Amino acid sequence: MQAFGTATADQDFTCATTQTITFPAGATGPQMLTIPILDDAAGGETEYFVVRLQNAANATITAGATDTLVYIRDNDAAAPARTNTVSLSLLQSYQTGTPFSGTTQLNSAEIVSYDASTKRLYVANSVGGKLAILSLANPAAIPAIASIDIKTYGGLNSVYARNDLIACNLENTNPRANGSVVFFDQNGVFQKQATVGAMPDMLTFSPDGRYVLTANEGEPNAAYTTGPEGSVSMIDILGGIAGLTQANVTTAGFTAYNRPGGGAAGAGHPPLRWAGGHTRHGGAGPGARIHSRERRLAHGLHYAARKKRHCGARPGQQADNGHSASGL
Repeated sequence: MQAFGTATADQDFTCATTQTITFPAGATGPQMLTIPILDDAAGGETEYFVVRLQNAANATITAGATDTLVYIRDNDAAAPARTNTVSLSLLQSYQTGTPFSGTTQLNSAEIVSYDASTKRLYVANSVGGKLAILSLANPAAIPAIASIDIKTYGGLNSVYARNDLIACNLENTNPRANGSVVFFDQNGVFQKQATVGAMPDMLTFSPDGRYVLTANEGEPNAAYTTGPEGSVSMIDILGGIAGLTQANVTTAGFTAYNRPGGGAAGAGHPPLRWAGGHTRHGGAGPGARIHSRERRLAHGLHYAARKKRHCGARPGQQADNGHSASGL
């Protein structure tokens, strides 16, 4: 049994840390390993633990087939009965600008973020290159407070508002180069700018407000001849925005978890698939199936969800249908 996982030994399952499985000489069939699952009456999330086959004697363990990921699906959280009492009706809407001129798109409202402390809504108009600031003090009538031209900082991808502080993710004018996070006050007045990884796509604050987290997509060009690695950047704003410097930014990459040899798929690089389990070190490891054209787990990060109870983040590898865990 491995020490990592979300399930807890003796609370969610019972199993000795080390067990011995004996395969008779010449045996070709499977051997049984029994791990009792402990049931309770409390609802919870699906959890997992990892079983690893190691320390073989008179046998060889196939590389990449040592770990098995075991999920414990909760059986106590019942779905609520449908009552058919929920209904939605349009109260009001807002348009950031003329959406089209013929077939050319002029404006958009791709990402929105609400700051409850000011009752303001911040709208990322990525196509128009503007940050719209709206008042939701009266949702039945939504006036515009300001429209900030943000094109001088780069291409606007996302916005997040928290306690009068507005953070925007902006890709570089060269999308393959490092992007930045630009901070504004509640009125759209520039505060600070920090460099992060290539093509920052999504950002959020940690629950305590200390960190700003960005998922840096690292998107390759259309011909796949140039492609920066995806990464996650963490900006420590504990000391306040006024004192923010580049030294407060940490960017973590995923290059170490790429397929052996990296590079594009093709001759000598068949599609990869690992069955069961996960790994902490070296290579995507068991449990990861890499789908992206370049066979790199470090490509295609789109989303970074912060954990509510623990100091960590879970960026998603969209192109590979996976996610990873990052500590702060």
